[in-house]
Amino acid sequence: MTELRTLELDNTDPSIEYIGQWETLTVDEHTGNSWNGPIYSSMLKSTIGESAISFTFSGTGVTIFGTVMNNFVNNSGVITGPNVDCSIDSQDFRPVTPSTFHTNGFAFCEQKLGTLADGQHRISLNVVASLEQPFYFDRIEYTPLDNVSLSQATVKFTHIDPIINYGAGWINTSYRKGGPNTHPSPPQQTMVWVLNNTSGNITVNITNTRGGSSSDFVITTTTPPNWTQNHWQRSAPETLKVTLTGGKTHTGPIDPNEQITIYDDVLVIVEVKNTKF
Repeated sequence: MTELRTLELDNTDPSIEYIGQWETLTVDEHTGNSWNGPIYSSMLKSTIGESAISFTFSGTGVTIFGTVMNNFVNNSGVITGPNVDCSIDSQDFRPVTPSTFHTNGFAFCEQKLGTLADGQHRISLNVVASLEQPFYFDRIEYTPLDNVSLSQATVKFTHIDPIINYGAGWINTSYRKGGPNTHPSPPQQTMVWVLNNTSGNITVNITNTRGGSSSDFVITTTTPPNWTQNHWQRSAPETLKVTLTGGKTHTGPIDPNEQITIYDDVLVIVEVKNTKF
C-alpha cells in the first residue's frame, strides 16, 4: 500500500483499549465543525480523573486525534488544560502543544511516518481530566505494514494519491498571500500555518524566495484561525519574523509544511503532514 494511504479507526473500533471513565459525546452543529473540518464520526469524552487509550498495531507511523474546544486555556502564554501524556512501546514522548481555538482532528500523540521500525508497536495516551477541563477523543490513524489485512479497514485516500486520475478542467486553487500562485508547473505546493496564542495581536512577515508577498500581516486573538489570516503558501525554506504586542520580536528559519504557534515567551514549530495541494 502506498505511503500516502493510512488506516482510520473510529473510537468505537474494538481494537482500541480503554481505561477509566469515557462517555459518548453527542455531536451537534457546534461540536461537529471547526476551522479544521468536522470530526471523523463521533467523539468520546473523559471528565473524571485518570483515563487512558491504547492501541497495538503493525506499522511505521501512528497518530491519536482529539478535539480542542473550551478545554485548553492560554494563561499569559502558558496553555493549561487536561494533563496529556503519550508513549510508544512504553517510552514516553512529548504530546503536541494544543491550540486554544476549537480544532477538530488535533494530533495529540503523533509518531510520524518513518519514525518507527517495521513491526508491532503499542501507542498509549494517558489523561487526567475534569468536568471543567474534559478531554475529547476522536480517532486513531496509522500507516500499516504491507501484510496488514485491509478487508475490514477504512483506508484514507488523499487527493494527491497516484491512483486518482484527473482529466482536463481541474484548476489549481492554491493561493499565496498577495496573489495567485504563478510558480512554474508542476509546482511544489506546500504551506506554512501560523497560529497566535499570545495575549495580544502579532505581526507576521515571511520572506518570499519562491514568490508570494513579503508584506506584513496581522494575526489577531479575536478571530478564529482561517485560511486568509493564518495561511502562507510557500514551497522553499524561508525566514519568519514575528512582532508581538509590546515590541518583542522573533526571527528564525522555517520550512514548508510547518505549523508555527506563537506564545508570549516561546515559539513552537510542528511539521504538518499531508498539506500539499
